Amino acid sequence: FYLAQIHHRGINSVEEAIPYYRKATNRDPSNAKYAYHLGTALLETNSPDQAIPYLKQAVNAKTQFAKAWLRLGQSQESTGQFESAANSFMRSIRANPELTMAEDEAGIGYHKLGQMYVRFGLFDKAVAVYENGLEVNPESLMLLHGRGVAELKRGELEAAVETFRKVVEEDPTRVSANFNLASALRKKGNKEQA
Repeated sequence: FYLAQIHHRGINSVEEAIPYYRKATNRDPSNAKYAYHLGTALLETNSPDQAIPYLKQAVNAKTQFAKAWLRLGQSQESTGQFESAANSFMRSIRANPELTMAEDEAGIGYHKLGQMYVRFGLFDKAVAVYENGLEVNPESLMLLHGRGVAELKRGELEAAVETFRKVVEEDPTRVSANFNLASALRKKGNKEQA
């Protein structure tokens, strides 16, 4: 396992880490951490279908493993298992509603679920997910921005403008928020402001 970690995180060679993660997982199949890291490495190498069994192994061994539920949801979404993905994202949220991953902000489970709802045009559900996420993670600009996207897609231009303005006020360098603010303003007919 530690040899795999050196390859994966130390020298950024995911492909070289995978065989060592496999060996660790095969030697101790009940170790949720080993299965999670193998599944994550497989997901990072664009093999979500191969990642799913190991991520399921991780959540079966440790049912409150929020990161494993999130990665399982991502793998399931990548392979077109959308209902399963939504359930996995919800399990991740229940396990840790304030979950962060790498450089993401708190509430990544809400964000992944909200993004999936937006993708399929379920804008009301997306707004509700983002609002729930913001109740728990009020400082998350990622969730605020996501809510703005759902509002914009839902045609609530005034709400979207207000939401994107809040994001831009907090972080003027967030390019997507500036773009979406301009888009919402243009759709409202405020071309000069846009």
